[in-house]
Amino acid sequence: GGWHFSFLKKPKEISKKIKSFAHQEFNSEEFTSISNIQNKILNMSDIFGRNYSYQKVALDNSFPRYILENKEKYSEWIL
Repeated sequence: GGWHFSFLKKPKEISKKIKSFAHQEFNSEEFTSISNIQNKILNMSDIFGRNYSYQKVALDNSFPRYILENKEKYSEWIL
């Protein structure tokens, strides 16, 4: 369990992150294409094609304080 926020970014920022991080096996058009990333986000599927699915959740006190105090920055990811 637990929350993971490392890809809580807009598609362009996700693409830039993938292109610059150590796992260069993911540095291909399949994973870095902004339209592919947008499609994966809309379908709530994993951007790396793993068998994960995602869902929007309501914020509660289990989230980091920064997220709770800056909800407007994350409005497209939360209920």
